[in-house]
Amino acid sequence: MKSAVDGICAARAIQSHLPIPVIYLTAYGDEKTLNRVDQTKPFGYIYKPFEESELWFKIETALSN
Repeated sequence: MKSAVDGICAARAIQSHLPIPVIYLTAYGDEKTLNRVDQTKPFGYIYKPFEESELWFKIETALSN
């Protein structure tokens, strides 16, 4: 996402209004980013490049919990 609001900020905003699981699809795995991500208590992470089946599995698992 290219803007002043990144995916982590967006996840926080969504979670403040809706009790839904968040799964991050990202190319970033640096310590600073992961520390910010962990504060949102995500259901999981998927690193790019990724397999579509992995994404579907994570979504189905998150929604069934």
